[in-house]
Amino acid sequence: MYKPGLWYAVMVRRQREAVAASLLARKGYEIFCPEYRRLERRRGLITERVAPLFPGYLFCRIVPGVNGGILTTPHVVSFVTRAKVPVDVDVEEIRMLQLAVARRMVEPWPYVQVGQRVEIVSGPFTGCRGLVVRLKNRCRLVLSISLLQRCAAVEVESDAIVPVGETRWHRSESMCQSLH
Repeated sequence: MYKPGLWYAVMVRRQREAVAASLLARKGYEIFCPEYRRLERRRGLITERVAPLFPGYLFCRIVPGVNGGILTTPHVVSFVTRAKVPVDVDVEEIRMLQLAVARRMVEPWPYVQVGQRVEIVSGPFTGCRGLVVRLKNRCRLVLSISLLQRCAAVEVESDAIVPVGETRWHRSESMCQSLH
């Protein structure tokens, strides 16, 4: 049913992501519960808050030899499935997301199914692929977790991106500017 070494998306109770992650880690699973920092205004004060990037979800890597029940863990609801079979998450999508979270360069983003696919050819995200969008005169790469139909965005330099399947070209700035 589950393949060792692969990542699976696990649905958990909202606002219990960190607790579920901790319990699963104690059972021996490798857990990735991506978070981001955001500013909130409360009673006139601006504070920084850590929040789950994908509320209600975390990622669990099946580790050989670990037999603790994932679904019997408190706050775990189910695996993300297709036709009642857990579906593994693309390892490259997890790698890109881990890199973005580690660099604190990520925020939630609405899921986008259409758009220009690009690859980053320079900088810390070299090799990452995603959709490019423009927000407030800045170029951002949208990283997709297809299985969850959720996205996160990272800011990138426009001269560091090229269309997927193309060699480096000098129109990436105009590509970013042309997307609204």
